[in-house]
Amino acid sequence: MSENKKSLSVTGMTCITCANTVENSLKKIEGVKFASVNLATESVFLISEKDISLEKLKKAVEEVGYGISTEPAEDLEKKRYNLARKNLIFSWIITFPLSVLMIFNMIGYTVPYFVLIELIFGGIVIFYSGRETIKGAWIALTHFHTNMDTLIFIGSLACWITALLSSLGLSIISFGTIGTMIVTIHLTGRFIESHLRDKAAKEIKALIKLQAKEARVIFSDGESTIPIEAVKVGFLVLVKPGERIPVDGKVEEGVSSVDESMITGESLPVSKNKGSKVTGGSLNLTGTFKVRVNKIGEESFLSQMIDLIKEAQGTKIPIQAIADRITLWFVPTIITLALVSGIIWYFQFNE
Repeated sequence: MSENKKSLSVTGMTCITCANTVENSLKKIEGVKFASVNLATESVFLISEKDISLEKLKKAVEEVGYGISTEPAEDLEKKRYNLARKNLIFSWIITFPLSVLMIFNMIGYTVPYFVLIELIFGGIVIFYSGRETIKGAWIALTHFHTNMDTLIFIGSLACWITALLSSLGLSIISFGTIGTMIVTIHLTGRFIESHLRDKAAKEIKALIKLQAKEARVIFSDGESTIPIEAVKVGFLVLVKPGERIPVDGKVEEGVSSVDESMITGESLPVSKNKGSKVTGGSLNLTGTFKVRVNKIGEESFLSQMIDLIKEAQGTKIPIQAIADRITLWFVPTIITLALVSGIIWYFQFNE
C-alpha cells in the first residue's frame, strides 16, 4: 500500500506542550500512521495510508486551538520574524530604563511616582508587547491544558497586580518591573528562535531559486523556450555558458565544465561530456551542450532535496521525544509549587 506524505505549517504554537497537543490531535485522524510536529519550524510532517483532505486536517488542529496555514512557509516565517523583532525592540525600550529606575529605587534613591510608572509602562509591555503570549495562554486555558505562555503570563500578571495594589495605597511591595522583565526576556528568547527559523527558511528559499523556470528545448523544426512545467522526459534541452541547467539528464552532445557546488560542496568545476550526468540547478560555465531529460518535477534531484529538508525539519530526533515527555509536566508542576509556596508563606508569615 502506497503512503501519502505531507508537510504543513502550523500557526499559534508557542511551546512544546502546544506541539504535543497538535500532534496528538492529528494522530487521532483515521488513516494517519505517523505525525510529528516540530516546534522549531512550526511544521507538521504526516504519513497516512490514504490521502486526507486539508479541511479534515485543519479541523483536527483547530479543535485544539491552533491553525494550519496554506501560505508558503518562507513568507509565514518572515512575518513571524518581523513581528518578533518589533515586539522585542519595543519591550526593551521600556524595560531597560524601567530596570535602571528600579535599581536606583532599591539602593535608596527614591524615584517619585515610581509605582505609578511601573503600573503604566509595565502594563504596556505585558499587555501590548506580550499580546501573543497572552493569546497563547488563553488558547491553552480554554482548551484545558497549560503551556509556557501560561506560566509567563500568570507570573507577569501577578507582578503587575502587585504594582496595581500598591498604587491603590495597600501595604504591598510592588514587583511591576519584574513582571516587565519576565515578558521581555521571554520575547528575547522568542526572537532568537524566530531568527534561527528565518535563517533556515532563507536557505530553503535559496534552493528553490536554483530551480529554473524555463528551458530551451530543441524540436525538429528548431529550438524554443518553454516553461519548465511543460518539459517532458526525453526532450532534448540546449544549455549555454553562464546558464543554470534546468533539468536532470545526460549530456548527448557537447563539452563543458559545470559548477556543482550546490550539490557536492566542491567548488572546483566538473568536466562534462557525452554520457555525463548533469543535475538541474547546477551552473554551466564554459561550453554549450545538449541534455536529454530523464527526470522532471518532483522526481528531480533538487525537488527531492528540498522535500527531504522539509521532512527533516518536521520530524524529531530521539532525545527531543524524551525532552517532550519531561516538559509536558513542567508547567503544571511549577504552577502547583508556586501555589503551595504562596499558601504556606501566607499562613506562616508571622512566624
